[in-house]
This record gives sequence, structure tokens and C-alpha cells, in this order.
Amino acid sequence: MNTLIEQDARQAGLGVKAPFVFVIEGDFQNVEFHVINGACPIRARMWKEALPADKRPYEADLPKVSGKLVGVFAKDAAGNITHPGTSVHMHLLFQDAKSGEMRTGHVEKLTVAPGATLLLPEK
Repeated sequence: MNTLIEQDARQAGLGVKAPFVFVIEGDFQNVEFHVINGACPIRARMWKEALPADKRPYEADLPKVSGKLVGVFAKDAAGNITHPGTSVHMHLLFQDAKSGEMRTGHVEKLTVAPGATLLLPEK
């Protein structure tokens, strides 16, 4: 996804050296996300840290969901704005199928289904 967002931003005439916000609206598959509760699960997995029970985040996997991704593209900002190995930091907003309530969480990984729309800032 890093490459796709960067390519589309360049084609739209955006500079990619400075961070910018983007939105993707549509369907998503194989979503892995979390909500931090005092400790980041990605950092804990990377550093093989055990998380105390009272600091464990909420984590979920969604096979398919429709919603909106709100993210920041920040090239070469791993560890400051983005997680290591990526140029994006994203949150998914979606309506929970069971409760009907809006939910959000930090995206670890996902697949963007065909037909989704990428929205970029104006130059």
C-alpha cells in the first residue's frame, strides 16, 4: 500500500517528502487492527515484550468490512509517525455489524478491495 499511495500522490502532483493525510473509502478484507490500552502490541511483538494484563490492547481481525481509512503517509518517518518498515499510519472507521455503532482502531494490516477510492489533499 505504501507504494500505491506514493505513486498516486506523485501522479496527482503532490510532494512526498513531507507527510500528508489521505483517506480511502470502500471495502477492506483481512483487517487486523488494535486499540491501545497503555501499550502498543506491535512494539511488544517486535521487542518480544510481555504485556501486563491491565495494559493489553483490544485486538481484532475482520475478514471483510466497509468503511473509511484515515491515514498519514510519511516517507522515512518510521518510528516517529509510522511503524517500522512502513510509510503509513492508518486508522479504520467502520460501523459494527452487530451493534450498529461506529468503531475505530489502528490498522496493522489489511487488503483494499477493488473499487475503493483514494482521496488525497489538494496541491
